[in-house]
Amino acid sequence: MQSPLFAYNDQQTQDRWSLQNKQMLRVVLEGHDDILARKGTMVAYQGLVEFDAEYQNNQQGRARARTGEGLDLMRCHGQGTVYLANLKQHVHVVEVEQDGLTVDSSYVLAMDSSLHHEVIAVDSLYGISGSGKYQLNITGRGKVALMTSGMPLMMQVTPDKYVNCDADAIV
Repeated sequence: MQSPLFAYNDQQTQDRWSLQNKQMLRVVLEGHDDILARKGTMVAYQGLVEFDAEYQNNQQGRARARTGEGLDLMRCHGQGTVYLANLKQHVHVVEVEQDGLTVDSSYVLAMDSSLHHEVIAVDSLYGISGSGKYQLNITGRGKVALMTSGMPLMMQVTPDKYVNCDADAIV
């Protein structure tokens, strides 16, 4: 049997976090390195992988109710490979350093479980008009997979370089 369909085999790589294709993330779990993924985004997995609901503490629950910002997560742990995707959105893997990352929670696909995340108020002093009043702040060291509807446009934003964006277009 022959078909172009057979060209889409599993991409073998030594990297723990890698892209299977533009819209699918591949994460290798080795038993001691859980990840947190958006509920409902697991496409497939191989090996002995378990999925558990990641419950919010009272502070996270109150922040979500007050702001509308937050994540419904599942903990992926065990030994094997997990494939994640969401609504054919493009996936981008970002290395988070100690300074952290502030992002709209609706664009987060997955993150290392070692990272801390909390809802924060975003001050307009950052120079982004039209952005939501609350965002998700991710701190620590690890990887985060973000999603965009198509390819992104990166723009430098500083206090002296004001940028206007549609609120629905900001990641």
